Amino acid sequence: MTSPWEIAKDGLGLLGAAAMAIPWLRDFFARQQRDWLRSVPVMGALADTVGRRVENMDERIRRAKRGDFYYMIFGLLLLALSFAISLWRGLFAAS
Repeated sequence: MTSPWEIAKDGLGLLGAAAMAIPWLRDFFARQQRDWLRSVPVMGALADTVGRRVENMDERIRRAKRGDFYYMIFGLLLLALSFAISLWRGLFAAS
């Protein structure tokens, strides 16, 4: 039977990895949308609007986001806690 500690360890590891992936996924989808906008053939005033939108998206992608930093720290803390549970159980489960 799987112990609650094993379930907690695996759950924390999964949540930590997911929290660390959120900033990357957000940037990935923003880049994908930007590339799609660049590929659309437009002319006239609409071209200026699309060009400004692409520039805004470039700036948003380049700018460091505070929330991304918090997601990374939170994810690393969850992974460290998962590792600590695994280490603790590995060291003291046999005794």
